[in-house]
Amino acid sequence: MTLPRRTESIKEGDSVNLICMAKKCSLNKSELTWLKNGQPLRGTPSRLHFSSVNSENSGNYSCALKDVKIASHQIVQDVQYAPRNLTVSVSPSGEIVEGSSVTLTCSSNANPPAKTYTWFQKTEAVTSERGSGQSYNFTNISYEDSGEYYCVAQNKHGTQNSTVVALTVVVLGISSAVLAVALVVIIYFKRRGLEAQKEDPGSSGGTQENVYASAREPHLPRTRQQDHTLSSQEEVSYATVNLN
Repeated sequence: MTLPRRTESIKEGDSVNLICMAKKCSLNKSELTWLKNGQPLRGTPSRLHFSSVNSENSGNYSCALKDVKIASHQIVQDVQYAPRNLTVSVSPSGEIVEGSSVTLTCSSNANPPAKTYTWFQKTEAVTSERGSGQSYNFTNISYEDSGEYYCVAQNKHGTQNSTVVALTVVVLGISSAVLAVALVVIIYFKRRGLEAQKEDPGSSGGTQENVYASAREPHLPRTRQQDHTLSSQEEVSYATVNLN
């Protein structure tokens, strides 16, 4: 029993035929069957046809005679395809502070593996190439490095763009200045509020003073000595008011 070639490298989407050939004498009491990675494929004829091959059809194929321990050599069907499912990861994760080190890494699924990776930065006005390689490093990232980034992977079958990842670089000096201004504004308004309470004539303190000032004793007949004592107290009270 023979197969045409031991290795088949084909591109995803191609039409493929695998043909098993056997001597006529071997077919007297048995039928041909196909095996993929050692497991039988039920109901397959001597000619195995793939109208549009994909990555799931990759594997080691062989043919054999049913119920007889006779098998052909294996043929490796290697389905190749352009890069796909690209993703970009950022390390370390979290807030990016100006002056820190940041690494972007591009991952892809491709057969054969991607040969080149190229990095691009998108800003409001333009898209520019930043570098190459599966990883792109910022050793001393700056505010100007803020923007959207993506990678492009390529092998002999094609290219693919990754999704976009946004980098926002925080400048600590600006953040500190904003915090300081906010604190000054808060303190200013608190002080104004306290001063307004002190100057408000309708406050609870002013009301209590008016109540005490308008308090009167019941009218009772007084002796001459009591009149003299009250007159002295009133004079002291007026003197106190004049001093204030």
